Amino acid sequence: MHPLFKIREKETPEIVELLESVTLGTNGAHYRHLDTAERITEADNPLFLSMERNNNVISNVTFCRRNSHWYVRYFAFSPKLQSTGLKKSKGTSLLKRELNDYFRSSLDGGNDHGKVESFYAYIDPDNEKSLWMSQTFGFEKAGEIATQTFSRINPKGSSRVRKSEDWKESKGL
Repeated sequence: MHPLFKIREKETPEIVELLESVTLGTNGAHYRHLDTAERITEADNPLFLSMERNNNVISNVTFCRRNSHWYVRYFAFSPKLQSTGLKKSKGTSLLKRELNDYFRSSLDGGNDHGKVESFYAYIDPDNEKSLWMSQTFGFEKAGEIATQTFSRINPKGSSRVRKSEDWKESKGL
């Protein structure tokens, strides 16, 4: 692996800083996760693959290792490296080469963290950059998940529901 790349099993403040700085979304709404610093500590058996230069994390892929099936949880680039539009480079950057090699060697059993049977990710179909990157690394569509937002301005009362001012309080529900 190229010396710019580091593999860790624990997040660093620099990784958290990168993840908190990233704006998600390509088309339509752009958003940021507000609880990344807390949620990253709850990741399921994480492995952090980062590209670092001058003590700065400039890209990161966080895998949640679930036996031999690894979930790609975070895939982030420094805002300085992000294009403003959907820019499909035809060349192979160091980042793409190293990630392709890592995916391939992991599937072949050639990494220090065990053989990987599959990598998977949940990708917003409206996020063109994420779709393009997943195709670049050989991911294939395996299924779809439908989500639905529901809201009521004046909900009916229920003894099973109560108002809370602190969203952290609901974590145990």
